[in-house]
Amino acid sequence: EGRDNKARYDYRAEAVYDGFYLAYPGVEESIARDIQTRPSGGSFAGWVSNRWQATPQLVIDAGLRWDKQSYIGDSNDDQVSPRLSFLYSTSGGTDLRLSWGRYYQSQSIQEMQVEDGVETFFPAQRSDHLIAGLSKRLGDRWSIRAELFSKQYSQLRPRFENLLDPVPLIGELEPDRVRIDPESANATGLELTAEYDRGDLNGWASWTVSRVTDTINGQRELRNWDQLHALHVGLAWYRGPWELGVALNMHSGWPTTPATLSVDDEGELELVYGPRNTDRLNTFINLDLRIARNWQLPNSRLSAFFELNNALDHKNTCCVDYDVEDEDLPSLERSVDHWLGVSPAIGLLWEF
Repeated sequence: EGRDNKARYDYRAEAVYDGFYLAYPGVEESIARDIQTRPSGGSFAGWVSNRWQATPQLVIDAGLRWDKQSYIGDSNDDQVSPRLSFLYSTSGGTDLRLSWGRYYQSQSIQEMQVEDGVETFFPAQRSDHLIAGLSKRLGDRWSIRAELFSKQYSQLRPRFENLLDPVPLIGELEPDRVRIDPESANATGLELTAEYDRGDLNGWASWTVSRVTDTINGQRELRNWDQLHALHVGLAWYRGPWELGVALNMHSGWPTTPATLSVDDEGELELVYGPRNTDRLNTFINLDLRIARNWQLPNSRLSAFFELNNALDHKNTCCVDYDVEDEDLPSLERSVDHWLGVSPAIGLLWEF
């Protein structure tokens, strides 16, 4: 397949910082960005795949994909992605899977990072995935699955993050904005899943232990979305036109960066970041409830539903902020913000 791509960027941003914001590392009194650019070029892809029934129990899948983007600057930036997987099924209802694949992620023409002052595209990022899994049916209703995964990332492009507040309104203008330039990254983990299906009653539970890190200047640092432990449990019940559902989502608190207060050589206060992502927010716990009523209409379907997000009203921390408490004897005051508490929602869905 091939596409002809054109984009138009007209980006302007200005910000003036005062007060304690000037104590943040690398923050100037003001910034101004004015970027106007018109990138264009083609994106091309081709792929081939095949499946072989090697034996009655063994199935082999192999594929090869080729990609190219002419607007990225380096005309020799072709990406070739081989993939291979094996599925071995036993007569007892057990499936063993092993797969390896190389994947590339290029920037689409609308993904230039102009908001952070970048006026060019970067070469495609590469990821090598190795996944081994076992799944088994237990009777007619139960199934279990275990999966080990390793994902190695290279050729990573720079990205920009807010060290303290990951969900700001205009993140690129916040004083805690930093550029992350990893040499590589990796994600490894184990996921265990159990599912139950009775027709009118379905349930599932999964537990994951994982680690996601960047390698920067030879040192490993946790990524913002690293979750050492994650638990997902759900139950859905169907009776005639009615549906009831409950879902619980729990995971380790996301990493955050600690900070301290210091005084520079000129006697000015400055915020000093500790090692990136070496602290953690509180454990995330979210319970969602849902009830729905369906009506089958001529040639269409109408659903009314009520949802309650975070029904336990758990204080899930999202963001950290710092301020100076006393100008005469300055000390650093740390405060946190939270995701939404109990949040009801009512809706109608008409499908036709």
